Amino acid sequence: MAIEHGVAIGFDEKAQSPYFNYIENGVEHEVWFEDVRSMRAKFNLVKEFSLRGMGYWQLMRLFLANWILLDDEFEIL
Repeated sequence: MAIEHGVAIGFDEKAQSPYFNYIENGVEHEVWFEDVRSMRAKFNLVKEFSLRGMGYWQLMRLFLANWILLDDEFEIL
């Protein structure tokens, strides 16, 4: 969507998440999404707090890098 609207993707260091803004039909939209950087930050929290598990879901689009990162960061049982 960012490419379609010709806008740059930003990264919020505090939230550790990428985002972009665009205007369509006079309405401003703000889109936050996951990428490898944001997923790695979340995975690091699991390790930092020694959590014994986690769960999440992925809506709409395939994100192959997510599964590669997940496999690289954890022993999946």
